[in-house]
Amino acid sequence: VNQLIKLIESSKPENAKIIKAADKWATWIVAVAFVCSIGTGIVTHEILRSVTVLVVFCPCALVLATPTAIMAAIGNLSKKGILVKDGESLEELAKVNDLILDKTGTLTCGEPEVSEIISCNDKYSKKEIIHILASLENKSEHPLAKSIVKYYKNHENKTLKEVNDFEIIHGKGVKGKIRNDELIAGNRKILNKTYETELDDETTAVYLCKNNQLIGAVLLSDFLRKNAVDVILNLKAMNVTPILMSGDNKNTTRNIAAKAGIDNYKYDCLPEDKSNYIKELQLNDKKVAMIGDGLNDAPSLKKANVGISMGSIGSDISIEASNITLIHDNISDLPHLFKLSRKTLKTINVGIAFALILNLIATILAMFGLLNPIEGAFVHNIGSVIVIIYASSLLKYK
Repeated sequence: VNQLIKLIESSKPENAKIIKAADKWATWIVAVAFVCSIGTGIVTHEILRSVTVLVVFCPCALVLATPTAIMAAIGNLSKKGILVKDGESLEELAKVNDLILDKTGTLTCGEPEVSEIISCNDKYSKKEIIHILASLENKSEHPLAKSIVKYYKNHENKTLKEVNDFEIIHGKGVKGKIRNDELIAGNRKILNKTYETELDDETTAVYLCKNNQLIGAVLLSDFLRKNAVDVILNLKAMNVTPILMSGDNKNTTRNIAAKAGIDNYKYDCLPEDKSNYIKELQLNDKKVAMIGDGLNDAPSLKKANVGISMGSIGSDISIEASNITLIHDNISDLPHLFKLSRKTLKTINVGIAFALILNLIATILAMFGLLNPIEGAFVHNIGSVIVIIYASSLLKYK
């Protein structure tokens, strides 16, 4: 909660590139207005016409169009529990071509359940395997680790063992010491190359090694989020290509991708693999968004054009690295997020075009003496009000 509060306090909706561009245009418009005003005064010798040109040419509507639209959009999203750090992220999201999705905790529920405990060494019973593994995983924030610890506490009464020298092996697992024994737990990347057999195609295996010897494993089953299929269909309809990238084995990743309706998937991914793939897409002129929840996703969230994190189950580092946070972990809000970002960009462009056209028409009328200063001020203010009302309509966009 404290992390999310800090993000809200540090958010900067005014830093979008299009806002900076509008400010530059406004500076030039002021200079042009001044020149037109002087020129009108010299040609017509009428000070009222000159003053009217200055009044109607003031770029208030132009300057107000962009920040009002972005603030309205951010307000709309906040009501749905979507925190946007800055306006630039919303602008970038409108141009995204590909969305990289993490599997565990993002596309799946993030609450895997232990389905089987396997002893690979006659010296250790299943109870000893889960006891050692839960003790080691107790210091990890990964969803799989939390599920293992939760399972142990629900089924066993023995106190967890004390673990020393605990360390996270990014993209692979964790390691530590219990007494003088070195323990490693994680995916099959922690194993010797001689052991390649996957224990189950439908589950995720967490292997346990003691002093470099495989002694057991735990199988966990995770479930696809109920709304995942609809989310993927909606994203495809918007020409956003979903890509599943997971650290799990080929069969597990392929099965989840097939159930979700995702055609593109990559498996056995280390954190650097995800970052490198995002870089590869960007080098091909693609705008890439990444959504994830874990510590391992942080580099990819930072590398992507737009990083989206899960707020409730996500790690503090992944939330910090992202541009947008789904506070309620509701991926069904993704289509709304993408559609609103595009609608915002369209609203900004329409508002700017309206402001420029209105200014141009009013200026011509003023130069020909068809508007006096009072009428010019009225037209100018009416234009600003129209732009603000139009941009504010994004608050109620559904």
